[in-house]
Amino acid sequence: MLRKPAPLLLLAALTLFVLAALVLPTNRDESQYVAAVELMRYGLPFRDFMYLQTPLQPFLLAPFAYVEEGWLFLALRLANAVVAAGAVVFVYLAAKAAGGTPRRALAAAAMLTLCDAMIFAGGVARNDALPVFFEALGIWLLVASQLPLRADWRRFLAGLAFGAAVSVKISYIVPAGILFGVMLYEGRTDRFGGAIAYALGGALGVLPTLLLLAMAPESFLFGVFEYSLVAPQQWRMLNEQAHMLAFPTTLGRLAWFLVQGPALVVLALVLWRRFRHGRDRHGLALDWLIIAGCVAAMLPQPTFRQYVIPILPPLFVRFGAIHGPIAPRRGLQLVFAVTLVLGLVRIGSDSVSALRRGSPILLAVTDGDWLGEHLDDSGAPGKAVSLSPERFAGGRLDIDPRFAMGPFVYRMRGLMTPAEELRMHVVTRERLDQALNRAPPPAIVTGGEGRSTPGAPGGLDAPLRQWAERHAYRRMRSPSGILSLYLRPVQTAARR
Repeated sequence: MLRKPAPLLLLAALTLFVLAALVLPTNRDESQYVAAVELMRYGLPFRDFMYLQTPLQPFLLAPFAYVEEGWLFLALRLANAVVAAGAVVFVYLAAKAAGGTPRRALAAAAMLTLCDAMIFAGGVARNDALPVFFEALGIWLLVASQLPLRADWRRFLAGLAFGAAVSVKISYIVPAGILFGVMLYEGRTDRFGGAIAYALGGALGVLPTLLLLAMAPESFLFGVFEYSLVAPQQWRMLNEQAHMLAFPTTLGRLAWFLVQGPALVVLALVLWRRFRHGRDRHGLALDWLIIAGCVAAMLPQPTFRQYVIPILPPLFVRFGAIHGPIAPRRGLQLVFAVTLVLGLVRIGSDSVSALRRGSPILLAVTDGDWLGEHLDDSGAPGKAVSLSPERFAGGRLDIDPRFAMGPFVYRMRGLMTPAEELRMHVVTRERLDQALNRAPPPAIVTGGEGRSTPGAPGGLDAPLRQWAERHAYRRMRSPSGILSLYLRPVQTAARR
């Protein structure tokens, strides 16, 4: 057995997640998270630009807005790789602290690393890695009784970790809340001291969220709650994909995302062990956290692979803490081998594609540099309009904060009035012409949203392209051929 498995586990997980950061295709969800970090240099979420999640992530990652010009996108992907690797290590430590052998705890953490959903969290610049890190940290604090801290202090810090997870991603309110209920149930013997300590830590963890809510309540309530309850479903209906919102489809997709890696098999084994042998040490809290993760995964509609991530830390800690035989061995190793292969299929395919066509993130960095080089030397005021701001965030081309959410608020129909759009610093495609006519931007960048769908014939970029062409903007293609830069005629003349 390895003498120091934790550092080697960290290195192995980090290597895999850095590879994912380099080879995974750019994801449209990254737009608002990268843009939000860049815009932290000039303002605050909700008050100065729209944001569609609880706001702790851009605050924690704000220092990355000052990295070398043009490298923000890659830096944020690599930061997520580090954070996701840290979550893997805390799962290993928590499984050991919960009573598992070092070998089984290491196996559990390694299997977590090889889940496709976890690889995705560690490879893209979304808001999945930070909350799963906080969740894993919180679980470790709850079960690590050997720490030189009083139990109530550990519960306070665990509450702080879960509260921070909620402040990064609102769906973590489900596991955080259910864990508080478990502590209330178990706190009958200590006059609820543990539950109170946990609640105080949680309140501190959600303080940044509450401050932004008080500062910009209308934008906050829309971005965190109203948008997610209506807009994604509307987009699926517009694109004739109502079947994706059906409950059977949700269950099927969740099962498929869990089977891309060993998570679904581990879930079945944990359930088998639970009903065969009953509850064991720390079992109640971990069991309820697994249930809470399943509930949190089913809430967003439609379902995508990142939504299963809250299930994974308590599931693999529970698995890693099991002593003795888990289930009959016959065929089990083959099943695990198949699921491990399924977990690596996507990153394997993306790695091959990156070798053939180039790293998607490095191509984005190259395009960002090229965009900066073609800015007007006269320094005309204004900011670039684009539905793919992540591709040039952190460079010399400034982001128009009204488009900080990328395609998401822009693609809505009939969900905001013109006055609400102005107050909340957004532009929808219904009023794109009026917004651009009122203040023509110095540059428009298209190419990231070119796929035609029933809800957006010609792609979401089409109205931007058409407006630029009607107003005689000069078009140039990026080195990758993906992006087009449209420069305002005045700028073009100035360059000549």
